[in-house]
Amino acid sequence: MPIPSGHAILEFESREGRLKLLQQSRLLKDTKFWIAEELTPLQLKRKSEELKKVHEAHKQGKWAVYRGGKAIIQEFRNPKSALPTTDPS
Repeated sequence: MPIPSGHAILEFESREGRLKLLQQSRLLKDTKFWIAEELTPLQLKRKSEELKKVHEAHKQGKWAVYRGGKAIIQEFRNPKSALPTTDPS
């Protein structure tokens, strides 16, 4: 997946493929290419901001998760006030 900054993000279907790439990444030494597992400072900042949104949504009683680098926030589908009551009338 190309990124405007010139970086690329690789996603692997298997752990073995990821490990193989990391083992061979030393072949890129002394080139202008490198492979790193860690997030960039900008990605870390964005992750922190998105996680704050998730925590705030939880405090408000909403459903929220951090997935794919973004906060996903939704209202619960069944509000608590809509629970059936047992009225013996």
